[in-house]
Amino acid sequence: MIIPKEYEQNTKLTLNDFPKSLRKLGLFMLENEDIMTVTEAIREGNFNYDSITTMISRERKKGRDFKKFMNGQLQNLLNGQKLKVANALIQGAVSDSHADRKLYFQLTGDLKETTVNSQITLNIGFIPVRSHNQDTGREMGVIDVKPFIPKGK
Repeated sequence: MIIPKEYEQNTKLTLNDFPKSLRKLGLFMLENEDIMTVTEAIREGNFNYDSITTMISRERKKGRDFKKFMNGQLQNLLNGQKLKVANALIQGAVSDSHADRKLYFQLTGDLKETTVNSQITLNIGFIPVRSHNQDTGREMGVIDVKPFIPKGK
């Protein structure tokens, strides 16, 4: 059965639109302190994996996507915390935290970082000391380091 798009767009899903087991799973995910995936919630909440995945599949065929619904609910929770996060960031930027200041200016758009890739190649050769018998005036074992630049090709 295919549900027209107009119907999907005009309906607002609630947790009550899903079967009892999916409602319990949804409540477990929303009331938990940690944000977790459906698979993690099934494992942590001791739900039957096969039963839940079958129900999710059946509901999706009916036009009610449980995973999409839960992602929307969790996104709403995160959006509700934006003011608290912004306040903590501002307090950190006012204090001595360099990382908070940097993040603050990045979020406001006042700080834009660019990466410059440059490469420097140095060709350095070493000319060994010749024997001490020549008139160099050097003792044996002294290395004369004289840099030279090889000719280009």
